[in-house]
Amino acid sequence: MGAFCAAFDFLLYALMVEFLGVYYVFATVFSTVIAIVLNYFLTRKWVFSSSKYSFKYEFSSFVLFSLVGLLLNLGLILLFVEKIQMNPLLGKLLAIGLVSVFNYFSKKKLVFGE
Repeated sequence: MGAFCAAFDFLLYALMVEFLGVYYVFATVFSTVIAIVLNYFLTRKWVFSSSKYSFKYEFSSFVLFSLVGLLLNLGLILLFVEKIQMNPLLGKLLAIGLVSVFNYFSKKKLVFGE
């Protein structure tokens, strides 16, 4: 599910930046938020179908760690594009790859308690 949602995030981002001309920072926030919502429902349904925590704890911690992931993603893409002068598509791809590791382990250990 993580790879699917990461690919969805990147494709939505690329569509917005390359074809719709959306500023890469706005596209990053939008595509990442949509991918986070998709990831929650798919992960809850097929990956971590049971949790040792209550729904309230699970959902609020998912949102919290997702916001941290969004900030990491945004910070990395800004670093890659603004400081390193990387192409925005490549910067987004690298940011997704790096943040995916954080997202997986935070969700697995701290949100769903596996």
